[in-house]
Amino acid sequence: MRVRFHSLPGSKRYPENEDRYAVVLERHNTILDELFAGTDVYLITPVWTTEPDAPPCHGDAEYWESRLVTDDPDPEYRTPTSFRCPSLSWCRGCLDDLLRDVANDKAAGALVTDVLI
Repeated sequence: MRVRFHSLPGSKRYPENEDRYAVVLERHNTILDELFAGTDVYLITPVWTTEPDAPPCHGDAEYWESRLVTDDPDPEYRTPTSFRCPSLSWCRGCLDDLLRDVANDKAAGALVTDVLI
């Protein structure tokens, strides 16, 4: 099942000012609070590279696994992808920097899930 949450009124794609960022953060934090309040979560983030070896982790990120993305039939366009999977205690606002980056297309593919997966 797929669900789409509109981040901005009128299905706008990008926040244009701080008021719109506040709307994006409020909506995402409300959903994440409903799902994960008071629990630990994994934050799974991809790192796409041109080399098969996983690049070094930064901060508290932990290497989880690597995969070769093969959705393109041309081998030249297959992408080595490493996944980071740190655990954290969910609290409202703890992912605001990441949510801002996603809203600006500076980050993509982030998944938040409970630690029971």
